[in-house]
Amino acid sequence: QLHILDEAGIAIIGLAHITGGCLTDNVPRVLPSGLRAQIDRSSWDPPLLFERLLAWSGMDRDEAYHVFNMGIGMVIVSSANQGPRIANALPDAVHIGALAVSDQPSPDVDFVA
Repeated sequence: QLHILDEAGIAIIGLAHITGGCLTDNVPRVLPSGLRAQIDRSSWDPPLLFERLLAWSGMDRDEAYHVFNMGIGMVIVSSANQGPRIANALPDAVHIGALAVSDQPSPDVDFVA
């Protein structure tokens, strides 16, 4: 679906494919030093499968966001003004967070909900 973004003239800063290590490991890989991704877990509903895995396993929710993608397969990093254009080009896209300045030496992720 990247060709759709390219055709719409959307400037992409980074893309993170959410695999093993999930949001906590993969998103920082596409961020420069001095930035933190603030991800709002309440911005999407994880598929029922993940909720059932959590209930069945007794796994801590924070650990689940490190092990599973919780329904987020790809993260697009762009400037805030690109949000409406992305939503128009990819109607199923969900805005899950924002970038903030960080005093940490390496990029990281902070879950805000």
